[in-house]
Amino acid sequence: MADEKILKNPSLLASIRQFKGEDPEDFFKTLEATAPLGQWSPEQLKSIVVLRLEGRARRFYEASLIGQDLTYEQLKSKLLSQFKTEENFASNFSQFSMAVQLPSEKVRDFETRIEGLALNSFGEKAVGKNEMSTKLREKMVLSQFMAGLQPRIRAQMIIENPKSFSAVMELGERIETVQFMLTPNVNVLNVKESHSEKVLEAVRASGETVEKTLDLLCRQLDSLNSRLDKIEREKKGATFSI
Repeated sequence: MADEKILKNPSLLASIRQFKGEDPEDFFKTLEATAPLGQWSPEQLKSIVVLRLEGRARRFYEASLIGQDLTYEQLKSKLLSQFKTEENFASNFSQFSMAVQLPSEKVRDFETRIEGLALNSFGEKAVGKNEMSTKLREKMVLSQFMAGLQPRIRAQMIIENPKSFSAVMELGERIETVQFMLTPNVNVLNVKESHSEKVLEAVRASGETVEKTLDLLCRQLDSLNSRLDKIEREKKGATFSI
């Protein structure tokens, strides 16, 4: 029994890094690959793990595991479960918080992608456990959606300042349609005469969309004019006060 407590080949400990919670699978892979060379027993592996704990990994061990009669495999399982979950969340949340609309991506498609990333980061399970309220989740999704929109769309969104996600989506698609209509399409210029009736039919069918988009443009111009008038009044007021 005494011999089992004596660690053979202690110099190999230098190859086992400190574990602060990052990349737990790599830590245990290195440890278990070194164990046969050091002729270390499972009980000794457990002691080495505890010895190498630092930072948040040490705090987790002292708060939740110390005093428990755990085998090496049980300790390994608990550390993997704790820190692998944290790593997955960090990776998913990073993707969510850095998501931006691609140049060729439609507003509706970007919204679907944002929702998917949000579900991976803080999905239904987190909401169900009251770790995050549904209202807070929706607010975070809306905030990231607005922040990630293409600048030409986001700028007009800020002017209109929609209050709900449904209003944001409707406005975003209308802005997208306006910009598409105002962007020259060389393919349209090359339409043959035999297809002219189909083109006219498509234009008539889009009458409602055109009306909405023109209304949007008018309201945006009104908003800009109001802002310009306000700035002009403030300048005049500053001049008189001097």
